[in-house]
Amino acid sequence: MATLEDVASAAGVAVTTVSRALRNDATLKITPETRKRIFSAAEQVGYEQKRQKILQARKNIVIVHKDTHFDNQMDNAYYFSMRTGQENACMERGISYRYVPQSMLRHQAEVCDGAVIMGNFSREEVDSIAKAVKTP
Repeated sequence: MATLEDVASAAGVAVTTVSRALRNDATLKITPETRKRIFSAAEQVGYEQKRQKILQARKNIVIVHKDTHFDNQMDNAYYFSMRTGQENACMERGISYRYVPQSMLRHQAEVCDGAVIMGNFSREEVDSIAKAVKTP
């Protein structure tokens, strides 16, 4: 059975970095590329014990939209194709999702693992959403 040390060696990072990344530690500051390399290495070496946690991670997301924008753009082909693509990607990966207006996010953030932001948001709004769902 593969160990954290095996994953760390394959990914070229420290054991503690692997442990924290596989637990989705929000305080861990690593690049998305490093995170992807760690998860790929875990799969490659057959790290089974944590693999189940990896597969269970990020299973419940919210798709955040502007309060009025979503209803106004429902019939717009561009937004419809985006929405369909997001829904299909979630279903293929076993991820549950729900659409949440930005104003309701504070009520939903505690029960979700991540967010997809759909629409035109300012940098401040994106930062606020990321903080609400505690994404890295």
